[in-house]
Amino acid sequence: MHLGTNMATRHGRREFFWLAAGAATYTGTQRARAAGTIEKERLTVGYIPMIDCAPLAVAQTKGFFERHGLAVTLNKEESWTAVREGLLSGRIDASHAMAGTPLNVRLGVEGEKAAPLVTAMTLNLNGNAITFSKRLWQAGVRSGPDLKRYLVSGRAGRKPAGAMVSTSSLYNYNLCYWLAHHGIHPQRDVRLLTLRAPQLIANLEAGTIDFFCITEPWNTRARIAGVGFTAIADRDIWKGHPEKVLAVMEPWAEAHPNTHIALVRAVIEACRWCDEPGNRPELVRLLSQKTYLGTEPAHLERSLGKGYDFGGYDEQGLTAAAPRDVPDFFVFHRGAAAAYLEGADTANYPWKSHGLWLLTQMARWGQIPSIPADAGRLLDRVYRTDVYRAAAAGLGLKSPLQEYKPETGFIDRRRFDPTDPAAYLKGFDIRA
Repeated sequence: MHLGTNMATRHGRREFFWLAAGAATYTGTQRARAAGTIEKERLTVGYIPMIDCAPLAVAQTKGFFERHGLAVTLNKEESWTAVREGLLSGRIDASHAMAGTPLNVRLGVEGEKAAPLVTAMTLNLNGNAITFSKRLWQAGVRSGPDLKRYLVSGRAGRKPAGAMVSTSSLYNYNLCYWLAHHGIHPQRDVRLLTLRAPQLIANLEAGTIDFFCITEPWNTRARIAGVGFTAIADRDIWKGHPEKVLAVMEPWAEAHPNTHIALVRAVIEACRWCDEPGNRPELVRLLSQKTYLGTEPAHLERSLGKGYDFGGYDEQGLTAAAPRDVPDFFVFHRGAAAAYLEGADTANYPWKSHGLWLLTQMARWGQIPSIPADAGRLLDRVYRTDVYRAAAAGLGLKSPLQEYKPETGFIDRRRFDPTDPAAYLKGFDIRA
């Protein structure tokens, strides 16, 4: 299977995947842009209290929304299900969302009702980790290979259980990828549960689950509570993976094209502010406020600064520190250590190759029967590179000329070639 047969016939196979900006046009959007007016000034934008809501918090408190003509109310959502329902019902105009959500909702994978969600920007790269329980540490399990040996030995006594907050998340896809890399079938050798973020630590302590994958600050909270330690930062599973995106409904985007551009422009500015090293202490103070995460600054400092603490335990079973410098634990815009970025300012660009990779993993684990035959058209609808380009141009930022790129930086050193996703998918021995 090759993606986009009709387009490939007209443009040539390689040209289809490396089309220059603006190949897909939206007439209504172009007319509104020419007029230059913001169609809706007052917006409600949803977020979940995790560190990667930072660009929205910064855009609000630093006046970036206001600078671009928007009066935004940020609404703290109770769950990712509430985010999805809020977007579909129109209760919120836009939201912080998981990278897989726009595709999964459109395909009907997440929830019962399929709906046309789109995204025009990535909010951040990386930012997650896999936390193991103290019990695993005491059993000598510190890593993926250790977990495999533990399973083979039969000492576990039962299938270990892991958790994430949504199957649309990179928590799920990276966790499954990491388990499979170590020869552990995520659907046969372990049990994977879906829990809300506030439930993870209590379930880890109670023994209901043995590990979880989540965005900070939950991994650090587990370490500080003495119930877990970080086995791996997920930037070491896939360096530079998309984590959260800014999502809106497609009809909303078509009805409010200039508002959409202004919203994206404000959030890009906020992302740029978040990645200035000198701003990180202020960012910690901002996010720790009750309005946003309502947590101790110590829960945020390590992943937003230097010396991320992976944790562990000493011979007496007391929590021990294990700091390691991970300067790209969160990348909001560029990140000095993120050499894997395609250009200096592309962390926020909505790469269609990210979406295509997600489709391979959805097919790999049985969420969809196969990579859609019309994947090219699907990705053109979901990933609004035209909106991003218009927003970035207004800030004097250059956008990539292409929309697809080879994806690298995986723990198994595989290279994802977007011109042949079917071959990539067939290359995995462990799958549904």
